[in-house]
Amino acid sequence: MNTISMRVIACLFVAMVIPGCEEQEGRISITEHFSGNSFDRTVWQMARPAPDVGKVEIKDESMVFTIPPRKEPREQIRTQGKFDIPGDFEAMYDYSLLSPLPDPEKEYINLELLIYAQDFDCHFSRVNHKGAGNGVVAYFAPKLKDLKSHWKIEPTTAERGTLKVTRMGGMIECAHRSAGQEGFDVIGKMECGAGPVTGVCVALTVNTPTTKSFQLAVDNIFVRTIHPEVPFTETRQFWILISAGVVVPLVGLLAWLMLRPTEPAPVPAQKSGTQRKSSPASAPKLAESVDDFDVK
Repeated sequence: MNTISMRVIACLFVAMVIPGCEEQEGRISITEHFSGNSFDRTVWQMARPAPDVGKVEIKDESMVFTIPPRKEPREQIRTQGKFDIPGDFEAMYDYSLLSPLPDPEKEYINLELLIYAQDFDCHFSRVNHKGAGNGVVAYFAPKLKDLKSHWKIEPTTAERGTLKVTRMGGMIECAHRSAGQEGFDVIGKMECGAGPVTGVCVALTVNTPTTKSFQLAVDNIFVRTIHPEVPFTETRQFWILISAGVVVPLVGLLAWLMLRPTEPAPVPAQKSGTQRKSSPASAPKLAESVDDFDVK
């Protein structure tokens, strides 16, 4: 098959497959297990707190926070994803309290799944709260006048569990699952608007003096965008099948046209009395036909 024919086939294939690629635009699916005590630096901006604020390490295939004693509250320690989310999404991570959260002298200690968005901020936390004690808190702070704020604490003594935040169709949901629990408990569900998410963070807020050190760990971070189901006729797989159905027969047709045997041109009739000379070109044709058989 010559080069021109191959280029024609390639152009036809690309023209049919490319429309199916559009469904991949805007999709995010990120999983961070900290395997081999490393993380994807193209995805995460790791927290680097001052020594008196705390220490963040990747060890034992987890992100481990070590918090020293301090007489005053400290800055938030935050690891943030380097991506934006335009629409619906789901974000979650597993946590482990390697030592109990200290009882706060003031305010609270929060391990947060923190969502920053154009229309709201959402803080979903495993907490020890002065007055309310150990629990899970869903806090929603709207930036639009027609949205309502929300704060709710649900008591828990879980030392290990999962925090999950989901946005679907203009509603945001905060759900918690203790280790070993099958389903999630919904702690809060609020209207949130449809503006893009600009930050997905793992954060530790120690808004109180502490008299002793403590440790906690985060692993299995998962973030994905949620998209409506796409009809099969609009998927990439459909266009690949259509392309194959057109291109494969076309290749076969072109190959047949180029490789099919051609009949020798008819020899004009000679006038009587004139002897016809044998044509040298007929010899190879005869040889080809003989080679098809087992001649001895």
